[in-house]
Amino acid sequence: MNAPKPLLLTPNWSHVEQALEDPGRDRDVSIAAFIIQLVSLSTGVRADTIASGTRHRAKAARARQIAMYLTHTAMAWPLARVAAAFRRDRSTASYACRRVEDLRENALFEKGLLSLEGCILAAPLEASSIGALKISDDDDWN
Repeated sequence: MNAPKPLLLTPNWSHVEQALEDPGRDRDVSIAAFIIQLVSLSTGVRADTIASGTRHRAKAARARQIAMYLTHTAMAWPLARVAAAFRRDRSTASYACRRVEDLRENALFEKGLLSLEGCILAAPLEASSIGALKISDDDDWN
């Protein structure tokens, strides 16, 4: 006789996936989603896997740690804000940053990380910096 499988209650981790579809939903989550996309392109780990609430494989966990680290350093956000944007605990964000700091001793990793950080810093993430890009329905694009 087969015993019934236990009911596993899993939290809803779709907030980042939703922000990827609707960037206006939540500013911090949208910025985190942008950084997740950038890390995804760089590491080859799917963005939805990085944003997932489960650990997945080590490569996905490392990509998520990199995204959290870049959000902390490039955006100059406190760890609590990073954790909230990624729907993680503050101690998880802190651990991610420590792990990535340790990896920076590798020159090749450092070079790649600096490149990603440069991309983030070059992006117009603040509303005041994109004033010239405001688009209205009246614009004639033809």
